[in-house]
Amino acid sequence: MPQALRVSRLVKADLLDIPLNTRLGDAAEAGVAPAGASAGKLIVARPDAPAQSLGSLRIRVLGPTAAELKRLREGWNNWLRDPANRLRAQAIRDRYANGLLAMAGGRADDPFDLREWEGTPSYRGVTTPNIASLILLVEEEGHRVLLTGDAHPDMILAGLKQAELLRDGALHVDVLKVQHHGSEHNMSPAFCRAVSADHYLFCGNGAHTNPELTVLDALLAARVGPAGQRARAPQAEARPFTFWFNTTAAAQTQQRHIAHMEQVQRWADTALRKHGPRLRVRFVDGAYASLTLR
Repeated sequence: MPQALRVSRLVKADLLDIPLNTRLGDAAEAGVAPAGASAGKLIVARPDAPAQSLGSLRIRVLGPTAAELKRLREGWNNWLRDPANRLRAQAIRDRYANGLLAMAGGRADDPFDLREWEGTPSYRGVTTPNIASLILLVEEEGHRVLLTGDAHPDMILAGLKQAELLRDGALHVDVLKVQHHGSEHNMSPAFCRAVSADHYLFCGNGAHTNPELTVLDALLAARVGPAGQRARAPQAEARPFTFWFNTTAAAQTQQRHIAHMEQVQRWADTALRKHGPRLRVRFVDGAYASLTLR
């Protein structure tokens, strides 16, 4: 709960410097919504719900389910029942600016520790807030991107199955955003065989040893490993594929992050020697990178 409050404060419009929830504005934050304003609805996977259109994009919500959000709500309520937590919430508001500056300046590691979360049990090493992550399939002009958040692979596969997106137990997409920074708790052999992609995106900077080398090994084996580990989708059999890493060792300021990203880069060098040209690797060394799908 304290972590969620801090994140909520850090994404307010005054810090992002972009319009955000302008319909409700400051009145909503104070708990008084203007007349006619809507509190909105939860984003939740619903059986038989059609894909939603956003411009030229079609978006399917694959997770979380109502049951997963119920568990998340229980955790919030457990925290809110303790009056002392109101003081904790105020303290979080008072110090958020210093925390933000410390993170931005590289002087602080990720301050969010959700391993023990307000009396709600984890699922196979994945916490309740992460289980309640948004899972989205985004489609445009025949291209598909699977956004997995921090979800557990069981939940992702269940969402794909419920949406009838698995063909013979498999789905191949153009882009897979690998869940939870490439944490081993969020990957499984079943997922690697069921879901494959032309482009795998890893969003981790070495914190908590993410992306984990075991996850890289598992996803690589799903493309070039023994038959029993290979991805089931026919498209995964011969196509080239790219591993994208959103940063480099040189861009890090904390020694343990540098050390792990150096391991990732050595892993990539070894994998390229063995499996190029099918495997391609890209480390993003600037503020952003562009990926064009053809």
